[in-house]
Amino acid sequence: MVKTSSKSATQKRKPRILWANPFCLLDTSSGASMTVRQMLLQLVASGYEVQVLGATVFDNPKGMGRLKEQFQDLSALQHQLIDAADGPLTHQLVVSYSHNRNHFTTYEEGLWYNQYLYLLDSFKPDVVWFYGGQTLDLLIANEARDRGIPVAFYLANGNYKASNWCRDVDLILTDSQATAEMYRKEVGFLSKPVGKFIAPESFVAEQHKRMRLMFVNPSWQKGASVFVQLAEKLERERPDIELEVVEARADWPAVLRETTRKMGEQRSALSNVVVTPNTSDMRGPYSRARVVVAPSLWWESSGRILAEAMLNGIPALITNRGGMPEMIGDAGIAFDFPAACYKEPYQQLLSDDELQPLVDAVISLFDDEALYQSYVDRAWQVGKEKHHLDRATDRLLTALTPLVRQQAGNKDFAITQKKRHRQRLACQLSNKPEFKVDNSLQQLISAKSGAKQGNEPQSNRLWLTDNFTWQVKGKIMVLDNRASLIKSGLADQMVATKAFGIVAFDPASEVKDAKQYEGSDYIQLFQHALLGDGKAATLHACVAPEMTSTLTPLPAEKLPKRHHLGAKPLAEIPINTVALDSIDGLGNLDWLILDELSDAMAVLEHGKKALTDTLLIQARVAFQLTHEKQPNLAELQHWASRNGFRFYRFHNISHYSHLPKKLSAHTACATEQESGDVLFLPSHERMAILSEKERMKLAFILSAGFAAHDVAFDLIAEVSQDKALEFLEAQEFLPKSPSQNGSSISTIEDLKTTVAKAPLSLIKANHSLPGHLVVSLTSYKARFDNLHLTLRSLLLQEMCPDLLILWIAEDEKADLPEAVWQLEQYGLNIQFCEDIRSYKKIIPTLQSYPDSFIVTADDDIYYEPRWLTKLLENWDGNNKTVVAHRAHKILLKQNNKPLPYRKWKWEIDENEVIDGKIVPTGCGGVLYPPHVFHSEVTDTSKFMELCPSADDIWLYWMASLNGAKAKRSNYNFQLIEWPNEEGASLWKENIHGGGNDQSIKAILDEYGCPWEKPVKIISELAKGIKVLAFTNDVSSLVVISHGVGSLIRIWPFETPPTNEIKNIDIMPKIMLGDGRPSNYYVCENPAYNSMLQPFSKEKINFLQQIPVNTVTLNEFSSFSKFDWLYVDNLCDLDNILSYADQALREVSIIQVKVFLGKTHKRQCSIIDIVKNFTTLGFRLITMHGMVKPKHENYRLRFSENARNLDLIFIPTAKFMSAEKQEKIKYILNELIGFQGS
Repeated sequence: MVKTSSKSATQKRKPRILWANPFCLLDTSSGASMTVRQMLLQLVASGYEVQVLGATVFDNPKGMGRLKEQFQDLSALQHQLIDAADGPLTHQLVVSYSHNRNHFTTYEEGLWYNQYLYLLDSFKPDVVWFYGGQTLDLLIANEARDRGIPVAFYLANGNYKASNWCRDVDLILTDSQATAEMYRKEVGFLSKPVGKFIAPESFVAEQHKRMRLMFVNPSWQKGASVFVQLAEKLERERPDIELEVVEARADWPAVLRETTRKMGEQRSALSNVVVTPNTSDMRGPYSRARVVVAPSLWWESSGRILAEAMLNGIPALITNRGGMPEMIGDAGIAFDFPAACYKEPYQQLLSDDELQPLVDAVISLFDDEALYQSYVDRAWQVGKEKHHLDRATDRLLTALTPLVRQQAGNKDFAITQKKRHRQRLACQLSNKPEFKVDNSLQQLISAKSGAKQGNEPQSNRLWLTDNFTWQVKGKIMVLDNRASLIKSGLADQMVATKAFGIVAFDPASEVKDAKQYEGSDYIQLFQHALLGDGKAATLHACVAPEMTSTLTPLPAEKLPKRHHLGAKPLAEIPINTVALDSIDGLGNLDWLILDELSDAMAVLEHGKKALTDTLLIQARVAFQLTHEKQPNLAELQHWASRNGFRFYRFHNISHYSHLPKKLSAHTACATEQESGDVLFLPSHERMAILSEKERMKLAFILSAGFAAHDVAFDLIAEVSQDKALEFLEAQEFLPKSPSQNGSSISTIEDLKTTVAKAPLSLIKANHSLPGHLVVSLTSYKARFDNLHLTLRSLLLQEMCPDLLILWIAEDEKADLPEAVWQLEQYGLNIQFCEDIRSYKKIIPTLQSYPDSFIVTADDDIYYEPRWLTKLLENWDGNNKTVVAHRAHKILLKQNNKPLPYRKWKWEIDENEVIDGKIVPTGCGGVLYPPHVFHSEVTDTSKFMELCPSADDIWLYWMASLNGAKAKRSNYNFQLIEWPNEEGASLWKENIHGGGNDQSIKAILDEYGCPWEKPVKIISELAKGIKVLAFTNDVSSLVVISHGVGSLIRIWPFETPPTNEIKNIDIMPKIMLGDGRPSNYYVCENPAYNSMLQPFSKEKINFLQQIPVNTVTLNEFSSFSKFDWLYVDNLCDLDNILSYADQALREVSIIQVKVFLGKTHKRQCSIIDIVKNFTTLGFRLITMHGMVKPKHENYRLRFSENARNLDLIFIPTAKFMSAEKQEKIKYILNELIGFQGS
């Protein structure tokens, strides 16, 4: 038997590598972390034993997804060592207080360092590998070298120009030859390029649509400013080219706002840009990408995205900088920008000439298919030859082999340590460290916060009660000029309510961990900026950060001693101020907060427009001045009185105690008032005309933010007396009424219990609609848990339909819960169909019940008992009227195309004008009359291609194309969703991911704008409408473009007019008048041809006069009846109307085009026309279709520059036949667009 020697066994063991650095390799917002993680996975696959030590430190919290899948609440594990599983890797992580490396405390560094020493002595690696240049990182290499362990370093940027960081490093690995060459020349050390490590299963798409220009990680360093300029130019010149931004650590909205502000017009969104949140699976974005753009402005060692693009066969547009050209070879185009672009802060704007080559390249790669395909072929080749994972792995193994061969892990570390130690001592083997929680940092923060709060009479909290449900429509927008809400902690509580949107400026950068707000839906934070007059200012940095201000500190002799040190200037820093009126996309500003260290008067003077409808101004005033030009109460009150505000009260007064500090800490005896907030409310005149929505917003702000429950009650009472009493009971100002005691539903859980236990009975139709009524909805497996609750709420309606139907996909039939099946006994009809996503709620119902009224509902909403009643009560009896409890309004650009979905007018009220641009949202419930949709509504292939996830958009378009219009009901629908983390709604995909905008673009391309186009389906009534036209130009007669009815046109010449359409009968050589011969004046400009004589040849150049015969309107009607008379005031109206009484008895509509300028003799004015038709039994109902010269803006309804307008008259008779009423209604509503009838 042969014995295996211990040396032989040792030689056969796996090579051991220890990766050590506080940054977490699970971070998907860090390209370096992703690359190293993949390198370690390749080493494990190649036979290495790998140990990973890190901490919960991330470049950006957006990259924490992988870790949070395993540890949802890291705060509960603070200062513990956790093991995060990652396939063959296990990441040992020290759980830190903050994800930010700059906030990694010395205690946490100590925990990490001791664990590192323990792994060195217990795992005994052959190689230690790391990256990073902070103080703790230097100890990584030092301790390894102390034990004789070789050290490798990964370097993938251009920032390591010093020499001390690599003093103990044996091998430097980099990702490109360009970076290796740069460091060799500039610093002097050698490094080995190994390339990028890209796992195809997460980064290489299976199929490629090749439709978008893609930009990843929109940071300043990566060229965000260049991309914004490119996107904005393409939006104007090539809106058909779609762009996609994939966020990593950077925040796209922030760079977009800042760049467009510098460009001259701040934007919060671009209609051609879709934003994709940070993701660990890039196959989706790459499947959509046609071209990748990477205009990096700093030294880009390689550009991971470029290697990924090549592996996907996607050409790239790059800057000629760093290792980027090396990454793409000949599979893209490199650009050189001006030198100023390559300097921090990387926000230099390009001129049009400098930007144009990049724009031209994009357009060429989108338009020239042959050119594009040649670049695609090259990209595949570069990916295969340079970036294949196997080739990169071979390079890595080759580089590491000389270090691994030393088998340092087999050595006795004590020998090496004694040689290096000055006292010839060896360190004892490190024991496994003990992990204990240290809360001293939190206690310090709490103590400071408590000291600050102790100065205030009210704690920084929201005054909310669970016993009252606020019904606030829309988000309450707050603008905070010194981030006081964030610093006090109040902002987090406000965000929790989801009722507030906060825009905060932090001029002195006092907010710590500002990155946590990047990408927030509720808080936008702008550091080193503040409100003002829009001009450059100077920030006076002081010893005490809270004294830093754009106002100059007072000299020490004018300050109390306690401020002498704090107000001492340190530096003067340039800072930009923003004029409130210049902020684009702010929308409604409900609450403005101003501090005492800014020029509040400048803010107010340059914000009058933005503050027109503001509900609350909170301005802090210093009673004991510390800076020059601090705002005072008199100035503020004077401004307020002139701009629609009034003084309400003081708030949050800060006091100072003159007692010794130790005594002051225990004794509440601070008597000197230093500063306080002044609250201004709308003036009494403005308060009287506030809308219900504004009253409820202001009531909520005052009650929740300031405990001003009395004023809140007064405001609520103006909306609802019952709600006001409920509010008083909730605040315990009144005892609860006996009927409410013990039965109120204060939480969702209470509501679920109430609905689940409510007794049900078989539904019996009791509605009053003139037809069959179906309530239809759908669901899917992820929402089945709460589905029975929604269905029960529908079965509990006080008004019942003929049918309540639930559609489920065929393949989910077996998953339907028993609680749903049981509801069949109460009338629920469960049907199964093809899985067409959310469309299942209506398409199968339309196919099965085409002649029915259909009400759609959502499956995760509670519908209170009067929901259906109120929906039906708001229907006006018109089958072209769609009714919705909740709807948005499309807002249009100057080119009549829709703004991005997020910029629409959200959650409109019942007073919104019904103009065809109201879009119902399904969650509130929508009533669709029979045959309201265009015939293609059920075309599955169409809607799954154009709007696969946006059924609301599809249904709006289909109804609009059929001439239908939606209206908002007068019911205050309260949206209550059943909580369900698994069954996420489509709203994030559709709104924040740009899904709705994509669908809108697709459907616009297919069908056009329904608010521009005539109705496509013409009713029998419309076909019978006859129009008599006696005017020079019938092109503006809307009936012609709609193709309805027929037109009789009186024409003075023998030759009929050209380019006319069918359904027009021309009656040549006949004119309307008094029946006697007359003259017809032919002018050089045919628009002035008339039976009236022009004033002069100088004013109107008439060419000739033609003798004509005239016929009276009464005579004409004896052989040809008509419904609609269309004339203008260039005909002889006085003579025509003298013989028209009999003819006009059967007329439904009279339309008179009035040319406002006096050009002809005896030309009737508006007053004359109204007087004449009133005498004949007609009344003026509207003035319509005013035309101005093209250069005129529609600032006023009328102006002296207006050219013409139409007067619309209808009969004054109280009793008209049903047919005439229908004709009038149709012509006014559908053809003329008048909604007042």
